[in-house]
Amino acid sequence: AEKFVLRDASGKERGVWEMGPEGPGLAMQDEEGKLGAGLGVYQRGRGLILTDGQGVTRASVFVKPGGDPSVILSDAKGAMRAGIGLSPQGIPTILLNDEKGKERMGLSALPQGASILLKDSSGKSRAALMVVDPEGPGLLILNENERPIWRAPRRGTWPRRPSRRARARCERQRPRSGPCGHFQC
Repeated sequence: AEKFVLRDASGKERGVWEMGPEGPGLAMQDEEGKLGAGLGVYQRGRGLILTDGQGVTRASVFVKPGGDPSVILSDAKGAMRAGIGLSPQGIPTILLNDEKGKERMGLSALPQGASILLKDSSGKSRAALMVVDPEGPGLLILNENERPIWRAPRRGTWPRRPSRRARARCERQRPRSGPCGHFQC
């Protein structure tokens, strides 16, 4: 069989288990026929979504084919507000977004230390607190062009601004959600 349909006592469809074009999926609906939960095993990964009473995805769990897990929490409008994930290198990252879905804070635990990055409403990095071994702690304040305007400690080369290559690599490792609120590779 390619599809199984689960019906309640009144004959309403409440669940579907089917083989779709990307792989097998299971969908469960509430009494009104709105999606309540979905589970799928696809070529681009495995995922679980949970929705609220309005059918808006509020929580998603996804594991990419390489094993990188992510969790996304969304608000009542479906905008991602918090995410946690592991990069292919096993680096944990937590992202917190504002009500418009813009990233405002990121926390990372790197092999050589940890960092907290704060962004303004336009998405530009404005402050960073880091502890890097063996250099120790550092605080960096950035202007609207993301250039350092104040740092502590004041002497030495650290904390220095990451290279463009390092910043691009960091952006690729963060958990993301697709346009419909589901994860994608």
